[in-house]
Amino acid sequence: MKIPSIAKWPLAAAAATLLAAAPARAQIDRSGPYVVASVGASSYDYDCYFFSSCDHAHATVFRLGGGYRFGVFALEGWLSDFGGANLPWQQSLRVRGAGIGGAWVMQFSPTVHGLIRGGIAQMRQTRTHEIASSAIEPTFGLALLVDLTPTLALETSYDATTSTGDNSGSVLAQGLSIGLRLRF
Repeated sequence: MKIPSIAKWPLAAAAATLLAAAPARAQIDRSGPYVVASVGASSYDYDCYFFSSCDHAHATVFRLGGGYRFGVFALEGWLSDFGGANLPWQQSLRVRGAGIGGAWVMQFSPTVHGLIRGGIAQMRQTRTHEIASSAIEPTFGLALLVDLTPTLALETSYDATTSTGDNSGSVLAQGLSIGLRLRF
């Protein structure tokens, strides 16, 4: 049995999160500003042209963000670096950018929360033998938050975005990271 790639998990995770959140209607108010820093593993599906397959590479993702939570909704801003991946023929690929978006927070228990985020980002793709290109791209993310203290939470998140190079097709950049969220 083949294990699905990381690219097939977002829809299943979103559906499971929504189903799990349905009975958890009581919300504890955690409104206010927060910052998040996380690190993890990233995956690139690159050279994806119409009717062609993609190649894969792995790197390390770093994310730094912040936002303001308004009850069950939040506005967020992020700096993301999906890391430098080594490609065949002594090439490298890196996708990074800055984005803004919104998030919907669901409370599963008094100390466990989930969130679904979406937004747009100015993503910059740098690849060997190609001029760096940037474009505004959609972003998507899921996260599970576990409160460690009233102001500190452990955040595990999945984030994905796309990027297109001038001559190299498209890239799907995905990251699975763990970090800390500090509420003020």
